[in-house]
Amino acid sequence: MKNRYIKNLIYVLFLLGHWGCHEKKEITSKFVISLKDCIKSKEYFSFDHLAQNLTLIELKQSKGKFISGVNKIIVTHDTHIFLLNGQTAIYDYDENGNLHNVIGKIGKGPGEFMEATDFCLSKDESLVHVLSRYYIHTFKRSGEFVGKIDITNYRKDDYLPEYIEEDGGDGFYLWDSNPSKVSDFDSPFYCLWHINKKSKVLGRFFERTEFVFELPRFTKSFDGGYWIRPLEGSWCLFKISSNELVNEASIDFGGKSLPKNYFSRFQDSPYQNLDKWVNSDYYKMPSNFYDNSNYLIFTYGGPNGITCDCLYNKLSSNIISKRRNSNNPEILFADSTYFYSYYDPSSADVNEMDSVFRTLIQKEQNLFDKNFIFKFKLNEN
Repeated sequence: MKNRYIKNLIYVLFLLGHWGCHEKKEITSKFVISLKDCIKSKEYFSFDHLAQNLTLIELKQSKGKFISGVNKIIVTHDTHIFLLNGQTAIYDYDENGNLHNVIGKIGKGPGEFMEATDFCLSKDESLVHVLSRYYIHTFKRSGEFVGKIDITNYRKDDYLPEYIEEDGGDGFYLWDSNPSKVSDFDSPFYCLWHINKKSKVLGRFFERTEFVFELPRFTKSFDGGYWIRPLEGSWCLFKISSNELVNEASIDFGGKSLPKNYFSRFQDSPYQNLDKWVNSDYYKMPSNFYDNSNYLIFTYGGPNGITCDCLYNKLSSNIISKRRNSNNPEILFADSTYFYSYYDPSSADVNEMDSVFRTLIQKEQNLFDKNFIFKFKLNEN
């Protein structure tokens, strides 16, 4: 079994390349996000003059239904909010935060799964696909179980996918970060697989050249595509758009990027050297990419374990990049207009939040110990 504790460790430490495919050739990025003039800032990123039209959606608790460990939400066109609750089930909330439905549960029978790691919706949002260790389970939004795809045969290739997105047609994109022998860089290992719904492999992409951190790899773009955060050892931000891999952007840290093959200098497992990586004097791991028609926002790691937020204006190319306030709610979804962030009372201090968030919570005294979604627009003006 692969060691998966890295997810929790990296989120605690951060709060949270080189790319490969069948043809190895350089592809020019559409644009460059240059952070070399921003990385010396010691100021904290603030939403106080950026977040507008802010509203709260309380995720109301039902008897015996508790929320824990949320790191992905999907907001549908009919404004339902889907979230993966730990690894146990998919919760479907309506626009008012009422629990509308629970999809799937722990078990080994039909419609049940063990250790769900990710989920996605079909293009028309009528189906919910849940990725567990060896299967893709499909449900209707009503919770009715439709069937499952067996992917256990991938184990012969040492492939155990952690993340999933539908390709908009007859298949899926799957992501596995590392083989079971994480320090084996002599054997080719492709992280991204494209399969059809009969479990046939249609393509393999992103050849691993460095240890890959097991954090969410796909994030939904407002236009229906999917961002793929840069592969460790690369600074190219790719996007799956109309079933094509597009090199959208390069992220330039001005010579302060983590060098390639960083972990190869250590004799023991990469897992045992995460603290060295986190505290190294480099910039690293741009992730959590979310965008609407005007803005792209993401986070990245800096020296000495700091985390930074970056807001890129697509129209003006203006960049705001400063240290992250770890108490601010984390953005987990965006559509063409709004950004959505998730608040967990167990992991944030309201008094240390930016005032735009803090003031809204303090107006509703009964919300201090509740889970909820912030919905807001971003505007620099």
